[in-house]
Amino acid sequence: MIPTSLITILALALVQVNGHTHHGSGSIAHGHSHANAYNGNAHQMNNGIVFQCLQTAFPLSAKYNALLATIYLSALPCLLVMMIPGFKRGGTKMVRLMVPFALGGILGDVFLHVLPELYNAGGNPVDIGYGILYGFLSFMAIDKMLRIINLGNANSHSHSHSHSHLTDDEELREMKRTDEVSGDGNTKGTGLDQKTKNNSLMVSTYLNMVSEFIHKATDGIAVASSFYTSQYVGIMSFIAIVFHEVPHELGDFAVKLSSGLTFKQAIESELFTCFGTFTGAVIGCVLNEMGKHDKEFNNEAWTNKIMVMTCGGFIYSSTVGVVPELLQIRTKSKQQEITTTIIQIGCTLAGFYMMSIIE
Repeated sequence: MIPTSLITILALALVQVNGHTHHGSGSIAHGHSHANAYNGNAHQMNNGIVFQCLQTAFPLSAKYNALLATIYLSALPCLLVMMIPGFKRGGTKMVRLMVPFALGGILGDVFLHVLPELYNAGGNPVDIGYGILYGFLSFMAIDKMLRIINLGNANSHSHSHSHSHLTDDEELREMKRTDEVSGDGNTKGTGLDQKTKNNSLMVSTYLNMVSEFIHKATDGIAVASSFYTSQYVGIMSFIAIVFHEVPHELGDFAVKLSSGLTFKQAIESELFTCFGTFTGAVIGCVLNEMGKHDKEFNNEAWTNKIMVMTCGGFIYSSTVGVVPELLQIRTKSKQQEITTTIIQIGCTLAGFYMMSIIE
């Protein structure tokens, strides 16, 4: 609900201030395009109060405006989660609602934005399919290696993903057996059980951070390329990325909290992934500077290859990491679980729908 309200308010503000804007056919050259047609009536747009304020926020050359945009994009999600009481208090209900919302957002981003952009760019469907598979397998290999490395640190009866599929009775019997072996009663057994339960989601959270880092790097390249086109195109690309990424970021933050990270650790991980935007902006500036001297140089194909691999990573982290979390049985009441499942499906559809209305 909060991401939807935020998007609606920002969209209405832009529409009210800027009026009817005619869009041309220009586009920003990069694989995951967030702003594909913003070269319209610049004079009418420049009269908008919002746009004038944004012009003040980007007063420098293309290179430094791109770096400023990365700072704004990095700070906004962190400020929002600090302003929402449910996140800072670690509110369980809000976090659990945002996890399926994040799943819908990630899948919507992949199926409605990334894949159509890749196919529309004229790439070979077979090559794109193999690229996605390679990305999926790469993240699976990383996941497996992390589990192997962590094998010596976990209890010998660790459940990994299979634990999330146990029924309540099986789960209770297993915890009881653990308590009897430990001899320390409920405290030790339950604590160990909870630790192993979240271990799998924690690993997938780290994998998602890698995907998000790469994804934000492509956003940084897009922002840099936009500002090298013009200040107007750069600002519109910045607005489009804000619309697109804010709901995504809030959902990812909820997944991090659900995996067992503290609020401080989640903020630190968010700052780490935001460094990807800065890295991408630097790469984008370098590529565009190279393009000034080599007219045949094209960074779009290079960016598309990165996005294909990232797409596979997003599919892996969402299905293998988030879905098992949603499959967990948390109560003993069948009615409560049915209600929870319906709510989770609704939140997933809401996240997917959010991505469908964001162009």
